[in-house]
Amino acid sequence: MKNSIVLSLLFILVATNLQSLADDFDAERIQPGLENPRYWQYHGEPILLLGGTKDDNLFQILDIEEHLDLLASVGGNYIRCVMSGRDEGNVWPFAQNDDGKYDLTRFNEEYWRRFDRLLKLTHERRIIVQIEVWIFDKYEMWALNSRDPVNNINYNSNMYV
Repeated sequence: MKNSIVLSLLFILVATNLQSLADDFDAERIQPGLENPRYWQYHGEPILLLGGTKDDNLFQILDIEEHLDLLASVGGNYIRCVMSGRDEGNVWPFAQNDDGKYDLTRFNEEYWRRFDRLLKLTHERRIIVQIEVWIFDKYEMWALNSRDPVNNINYNSNMYV
């Protein structure tokens, strides 16, 4: 009997603490304002999202830390990240074999390292990241895309005929 009471009290204590943690997280996340849902709130406070960067594919640029420092220093708190690989010097999300073809079953560690770094740097500066997943934005770019069947080992051009 004593053990069941202790276990019940322990369960209530753990459940209460978990709910408290969930409530804390909920209060800190970006969300429509509770008092005025036409505006955003972050960490429980109203916020105006301000951003302006030199690239919409920001995690791929070499001077990302300096660029985010500049944004934060002028009051910026928001970026848009399109998760693209379309610009010169960018890497694609999938591993590339020695023959130049991509393997869509293996990730390119450099791509994801860059994205992880962006998320860590923006978190440190309390910059909110809007993430968009793009395959390509111009038809001409398809010839460079890792998902084009001629550029990978996983698809072949007869699959869609």
